[in-house]
Amino acid sequence: MTENAPQRAPLTPASAARTAALIAAILIAGLLFFTAYAKAAYPNPKDIQVEHTSLTIAGTTFERTVAVIEATIAVVLIGLHRRWAVWILSTLFFGALAGYSFFKSWHGESCGCFSKMFDPPPYSMFAVDALIVALSLGLAAALRAPRMLLPVTMVGVLAAAGAGWVVSDAVTPPRKAETAQKHGNKFAYTRLFESEPLRDIREQPEGGPAWLVCAFDPTCHICEAMKPLIDFKREEFAESNDPILQIREFSIPELEKSLGIEQIAWDTPTVFVIQDGKITKLWSGKALEDFTPERFQEIYDTVSAGGYPPEDAPPMTAPAK
Repeated sequence: MTENAPQRAPLTPASAARTAALIAAILIAGLLFFTAYAKAAYPNPKDIQVEHTSLTIAGTTFERTVAVIEATIAVVLIGLHRRWAVWILSTLFFGALAGYSFFKSWHGESCGCFSKMFDPPPYSMFAVDALIVALSLGLAAALRAPRMLLPVTMVGVLAAAGAGWVVSDAVTPPRKAETAQKHGNKFAYTRLFESEPLRDIREQPEGGPAWLVCAFDPTCHICEAMKPLIDFKREEFAESNDPILQIREFSIPELEKSLGIEQIAWDTPTVFVIQDGKITKLWSGKALEDFTPERFQEIYDTVSAGGYPPEDAPPMTAPAK
């Protein structure tokens, strides 16, 4: 090695912290850009009702507003990643998101982080948010934030998480069982089953065809995927007067208008079988993903062979408080 060979400058704690901040900013910004894209390209069109107020927010407007906020924060993180103040703000922001996503998972709802693109596993985004909180606080310390500010920030994180929890609670519909308790502990499908539009099915003579009753939400992606098959089979069975199975379909928004069965009371879609005046089998929500012709044929064959056993019958009422 010659004496004139360039020597690499030693890595100081300050330069290491700046490098770590840049890498973290790129990764976090990438996540934020992706969630912003999901909300902008696949917005949930359902209106958001804010609990205990008369405020209604158009779902698409809400999703795209949040997308703009997330994209803005991503740009700020990358542009100002060397500033400890930015990482303090990141700590508080993701603390609020952690409270929001934790409530959603605890409540049995999707966090909505990726809107209608896909639903992450329960608590997964809470774990990601909590990890970013810890990382952001560590980077703020590494970038020489005032020591006295760090414990204050930790208290602020708890307050931000609490605020996120409160907001999530305010915009999340009540659980299906909670809605049922307002109507004699009856689930939405029970109320439909007992309604006037299904009287003829409930009271038909024994030995008549079984009925597949389908409740759809036009904004539900699972509904969109399975509805063409259900429509086709409904028309086919009605035309041939099939003695084994007939189909009846209902729009969930229309059911709210005609029967007062709230949209939030349903898992969408919901499909149930009625045999001899009783509900004998029910599927809802994600259980209806990948609803193929082969799966429909399995239902038809089971009904043709005598139907579903009694233990498969769904509960007609919700657990009492």
